[in-house]
Amino acid sequence: AALVAAGAAPGAAIAFLLTGTATNIPELFSIFKLIGKRTIVIYTGTVILFSFVIGYITNYLLMPGFTPVFDLSGAQKSIALASKLSLTVPAGVEYICAVIILAMGIIAWRPTVKEWFMKLGRRAVNA
Repeated sequence: AALVAAGAAPGAAIAFLLTGTATNIPELFSIFKLIGKRTIVIYTGTVILFSFVIGYITNYLLMPGFTPVFDLSGAQKSIALASKLSLTVPAGVEYICAVIILAMGIIAWRPTVKEWFMKLGRRAVNA
């Protein structure tokens, strides 16, 4: 709705909504691990192709002769209100949270990296 309110064509908004939710990174990784590379290429290509087709059909049916103009000046009040409502924290808290998340990632990856180095060491000894 925000794209259409800003002046974008309804078909562009629909195409954006379809491809945005259907091609998120965690979903693509899951499909890749479960089914494989070929399937992910077919899936992503099909989603993008059909979203363009559906967006074109939407524009054709709803707005014949429409010339899209993307203008954000009408949305300035909404942007200002959203800026006032957003939560901000001091930079020190941001850095502490970043270190905590980085540490959690390292802890989660440690067994995988350790196993990788063990395999690499075994290959070097056997070679």
